[in-house]
Amino acid sequence: MVLNVPTEVFNYSEPDEFRLPFNSEKIDYDWDIKMG
Repeated sequence: MVLNVPTEVFNYSEPDEFRLPFNSEKIDYDWDIKMG
């Protein structure tokens, strides 16, 4: 079981976190499939 108990309501006009697409240039990870 996971229990999330926030202490503050999320502020949509000034978010404290940002989400990037998984293939964003800002994420330094090679998503290519490697066989072998």
